[in-house]
Amino acid sequence: MSENINNISNNIGINNDNVNKNINKEIIFKLKNVSYKYPDGTLALDKINMEVYRGEILAIIGSNGAGKTTLLKILNGLEFPSNGEVYFEGKKLTEKILTNKESMKYFRSRVGFVFQDPDIMLFSPTVWDDVAFGPLHLYSKEKAINSTDKTLKDMNIYKLKDKHPYNISGGEKKKASIASVMSIEPEVILMDEPTSYLDPKSKKYIIQLIKKLNKMGKTIVFVSHDPNLISVADMCYVLNKKIIFSGYPRDVFSNVELLERENLDVPEITKLFKKIKDDLGNNNIDKIPINIDEGYELLKSILNNVNNKKE
Repeated sequence: MSENINNISNNIGINNDNVNKNINKEIIFKLKNVSYKYPDGTLALDKINMEVYRGEILAIIGSNGAGKTTLLKILNGLEFPSNGEVYFEGKKLTEKILTNKESMKYFRSRVGFVFQDPDIMLFSPTVWDDVAFGPLHLYSKEKAINSTDKTLKDMNIYKLKDKHPYNISGGEKKKASIASVMSIEPEVILMDEPTSYLDPKSKKYIIQLIKKLNKMGKTIVFVSHDPNLISVADMCYVLNKKIIFSGYPRDVFSNVELLERENLDVPEITKLFKKIKDDLGNNNIDKIPINIDEGYELLKSILNNVNNKKE
């Protein structure tokens, strides 16, 4: 059996990690030597250089206190760097620019932010009012109503539209908070720990939703500790005040020293196939799957190979 499954993972394309996805793509965010200090002088970010490409899924990961949420807020113009420069669509993003009504309106219609705690985003009498809040401030009343109803239906929470946000479940709150961003029809969605505090079914829904939004052309940037969510990213930045590593999710999950030092975990499917690989020998599986889809394809190929041998 070990002979027959040798390099199967290569043959089914598990090792093709979107290597060329960002070539010739437009840079939507660019950070140059961005540093940030809290009011008490504590350094939160130190000389961050990074690029976000239009249409990609980008994961920002690291241990608690690494500066991940602060970096996300800087991308959203909620905070501004102490030093360095931030560019959005090739233009410098500053506090002064965002005080201009037209510039602010344009930026807020293009970039949405989903906070980790949905209660921060849900403050109206009903779910419908919360989802309509952004569109009513950015668009005509007719467009705002249409966008709100469409988003609630697309997110499969239209039945919650008349409920008070405090009277729905945690998973429903998370969906409602995402809907309140999606209703403004942004091109970029920034998400802070989108699967935190959710049950397994809700986590799976959020991961599938992120993949779906990306297929629709949305640029997704998220902060997360969830290895199953991180595995769907096109690129990862590992942060500890500075960017200490950047690469594909597989690069991160295969770097044992990095994982241990930064207190990061790997997906359960990766743990399973690593054990299979270790038991069968190092040459049996060339690339270990990092998500369910890859694991399914690899396992299917192994079983087909075994069946063909029996025939």
